[in-house]
Amino acid sequence: MAASIRHSIKSSTLQYETLSTNDSKQRDVAKIRDHFFNFGVTLILPGVNTVPNQILECLTDQLSYKLEKLPIYHLLEIPFIQAFVKRGAIHLMSVNRRLHTNDTVVLTPSGILILTLTKDTYEQLGLEAEKQNHIHHQNKTFVVKINLLERAFHPGKKGYDRTLWCLKDRLDLVFDCLISWDPHDKKLCSSSVGVYFMEKCHQVTRIDLKKASRNFTSLPCPKLDAKDPEGSEIGCQFNEFFEWMGALACDIQLRPEDASQDNFVTTMSCPELVTNLPRCCVFQASGFLTSNTILQVWRALREHTSQNESYPTSLTVHGFNDCPVNKKSESHYYYVTGDNIYSLVLLPEGMCCIYTATGF
Repeated sequence: MAASIRHSIKSSTLQYETLSTNDSKQRDVAKIRDHFFNFGVTLILPGVNTVPNQILECLTDQLSYKLEKLPIYHLLEIPFIQAFVKRGAIHLMSVNRRLHTNDTVVLTPSGILILTLTKDTYEQLGLEAEKQNHIHHQNKTFVVKINLLERAFHPGKKGYDRTLWCLKDRLDLVFDCLISWDPHDKKLCSSSVGVYFMEKCHQVTRIDLKKASRNFTSLPCPKLDAKDPEGSEIGCQFNEFFEWMGALACDIQLRPEDASQDNFVTTMSCPELVTNLPRCCVFQASGFLTSNTILQVWRALREHTSQNESYPTSLTVHGFNDCPVNKKSESHYYYVTGDNIYSLVLLPEGMCCIYTATGF
């Protein structure tokens, strides 16, 4: 049976959940598919010195582009909707913008164009916004959602014509954006979206993934009891394991529990209940990653883990702090923190732990 526990760490909210690796609802897959916009991944791979080829291959086909000074009304044009929105999964988000203080835009794989606007821009634009929640009200921001796949959204219809007029003639919004396209038909090339925008924005630049890996030997790894996440005689607390993963990702060497606290770099310590990893590889990739790419990585990781079940293996996905959405089309907040992270941990006993850290 799955356990769901919420734990507060400083100003972030950390949610923890356990489920069987054979979970019929596939909540691990749903977690990945619903998180559209991702900055990077961190994999902790015990028992190996190098990243398995089947995992690296998942990242080779990922093509992403930066569109500079893109007039946003181009996303409403019928050729774009027909060629890309209807024939694949588009991931587009504005960059170099501060959430709640600047205008932002995203286009989700489900065809929803979401504009998060300041009060001045919203009043000039003239499109209807959703009802404000308390965060949007406090920050004086407004969310406008446009369904590009709605049957009545085409030229000649009042809704389409007015929306295009507002975004093109009334207020020509221009953004720097990241974009990636996963076509439904694998015979189509995902680079087509970059070619399409070459004459519609100032410049199109390909974004390559940055990859790095580190190797460890005799690495202390906390024991996690999936059945008792609050801590037991055989496992540490769930938040301690999350901190250990974060320290490893940041290349912070945790001191033993009984060591002196005179450490300039960190006073964090590894929990007492540990197991020793003879070998461990930490792999990180960053850039602009779609949910489909991460799902492929997760499936390859599960296949690899099925052949090596002695130690916990993890995938951590980093979202953008200033992304307007964090789950499907739900608003993301950056009032105190902009945490936008989730981790999937495969345990040897056939359990999967899901951590979700969100800002507010």
